[in-house]
Amino acid sequence: MNRSNLRTLEVLVMDDDRLVLSSMAMLLESIGHKATQTAEGSEAVQKAGSQSFDLAILDLSVPGGLGGRDIADQLRALQPTIKLVVSSGFGLDDMAPEEIDLFDAILEKPFRLVDLIAVLEMLDLAAPEAEQGG
Repeated sequence: MNRSNLRTLEVLVMDDDRLVLSSMAMLLESIGHKATQTAEGSEAVQKAGSQSFDLAILDLSVPGGLGGRDIADQLRALQPTIKLVVSSGFGLDDMAPEEIDLFDAILEKPFRLVDLIAVLEMLDLAAPEAEQGG
């Protein structure tokens, strides 16, 4: 894969588990993207209010705080073109149908780099710039 032809994405990553958070950021950075880490939803909304993101990968729920299900609408209001991916260890089992509709994709934990790349490709975020009309 020629990374020089790929678009660098600005990605907002939110997870209350610091190990998961840093691992997601490392995976994204290993394929040439920039990751901004946040541990809770209100912090993610604050970051989205001051910085532009192509993608947000959000933990579904955060004990004692705001999770992805709580902030999806706020993020879309701030950045209408942002792609939202929910990350959950419970998959669809922990989500109501109306919650599933809040997100563009689901990334089930634990996930590997190949899973992350598949989600980026599904969202048309991994396409080379040259193929996007350049």
